[in-house]
Amino acid sequence: MPSAYERSGLSRNPFVADGPDLVVSMERGIELPAADFVQVAGERGAGKTTLLKQWQQLHGGTYHYVEQGRARWRPVPIQSPIVFWDEADRLPRVVVRRALLAAQLRSIRVVVGTHRNLAGSALAAHMTTAVVRLDRLDHDQLATWVQRKIEAVVADPVQAEAVLGKPPIDEVLAESGASWRVAGDLLHSWVASRVNDSDLPPG
Repeated sequence: MPSAYERSGLSRNPFVADGPDLVVSMERGIELPAADFVQVAGERGAGKTTLLKQWQQLHGGTYHYVEQGRARWRPVPIQSPIVFWDEADRLPRVVVRRALLAAQLRSIRVVVGTHRNLAGSALAAHMTTAVVRLDRLDHDQLATWVQRKIEAVVADPVQAEAVLGKPPIDEVLAESGASWRVAGDLLHSWVASRVNDSDLPPG
């Protein structure tokens, strides 16, 4: 028996409930800069974690998420040609400096997601630096992404348009706080609601 999504002209919900997926970063065309120390800066929900994980898939290496509290004092991994430290601004300065000195001595590249500029510690370790800044989510970016995501799962364009109607771009942008993650969750709920309220007979 066809699922509610299939009866609505879709193969599935196009917005998986995990916020921005790899498509977002890949559509931005962001490549890893050729520097010893790379910072990915942006507001919460801008896609820093997604980008770090995408780069890890492409370049290998080790991904490490820095926890809050006492856990932030734990040593960060420095055992592969490239390492990715997420939420690196949580690390105490002394931990950052020691880790970067060790990375420089071992010729290990370090890529971090951060809300604070850590370039000073990298320069002190004689590392070349680069910064990738993720822009705030805007109307055009969101509209383009929504269109591509929906088109990727449409099986019956006429039926899908009849069920979904016009995507609530302005409403999602206003409620998301410019966060890709929140926007993805809101759109996932919107599609599910439209499909469940469509009253289509079972196939």
